[in-house]
Amino acid sequence: MSLGLRLGPPMNATTRDGPASAGYSDGMGNAGTALLLHGVGSGPATLWRIREWLEGSGWTVEDAALLGHGGREAAPSHSLDAFVADVLPHGDFDLVVGHSLGGTVALHATTVRPGWTKRLILVEPAIRLDEALIEVAKPSELAELRWTSEEIAEHNPRWDARDVEAKLAEAARARPETVAGLFDENRRLDLEDEAARVAVPTLVITGDRTTNYSIIDESTWRRLEGVNPRLEFVPVPGTGHSPHRDAPSATRAIMLGWLGTTA
Repeated sequence: MSLGLRLGPPMNATTRDGPASAGYSDGMGNAGTALLLHGVGSGPATLWRIREWLEGSGWTVEDAALLGHGGREAAPSHSLDAFVADVLPHGDFDLVVGHSLGGTVALHATTVRPGWTKRLILVEPAIRLDEALIEVAKPSELAELRWTSEEIAEHNPRWDARDVEAKLAEAARARPETVAGLFDENRRLDLEDEAARVAVPTLVITGDRTTNYSIIDESTWRRLEGVNPRLEFVPVPGTGHSPHRDAPSATRAIMLGWLGTTA
């Protein structure tokens, strides 16, 4: 049964001024423009909650399918630089929200082109890869592309049916060679210095590594928070790699509260 899922258009079909942007705002139009970037093996539809939260607060929201996702063709390169080069022509924004890979791309893009966004919200962003993480994450992410809706629900009992449907649909539109290539071509990824230098207000929302799977090293982010006053690190208790799906009410309150205090 369909739950009203809207699959996002490819990156080059979504512009603020073009037909693809119709209906993205609730008409309030006074908060600014926002871009949503999804995680690996996912797609724009998986960020439906965040889009609705922002639209309900007056933001004009766009989402984008990253390279090799959302039904897009395979990319000649899976380096982080290639993903950033693909995103930047999309334009400048008042806010960029990225989950997982989307957060990694957003952080790097902000250092490549200062002024690309005025604020960042990063949900469980990966800022470092090492062999131990790749050994676990790569086969896991590839396996998830083949999960049924029942398997998605079993592994994520706190998600609602729309989250499950979105993940199932977007996983089918993601290219396995892109998922594998992201790990193979970014083995030396380390954005810690970039996070320490990020020049715009940045909220980092993470899961709870003490009880669930999270890619975040809290001690690293606490240290970065102390070095860079523009960073704010907020873990969501009891959640995993997708706080916005595991505990939507708490995540919404954190996100919109922070936007209200940094306006």
